[in-house]
Amino acid sequence: MNATLVAPMAAVTAARAELATATFVAPKNAATIASAVEKVRAVELALAIKRSDEFMTLQSGPNKLNADQVTAFI
Repeated sequence: MNATLVAPMAAVTAARAELATATFVAPKNAATIASAVEKVRAVELALAIKRSDEFMTLQSGPNKLNADQVTAFI
């Protein structure tokens, strides 16, 4: 499951770095910051969906987690 999340997690890291750069650059550019915030939102959502899909795949296979394992996983 973690291997399939590497690319989406890298995209989140990159988007957050872009937002940090946009936030701290002088002079402030509201449009650039807003664009960077939207990019973070989009990649965070994509990561959440990918995690959900991968968890559903895991739970539908032979290595399904039991209730205690799911609680620990969360």
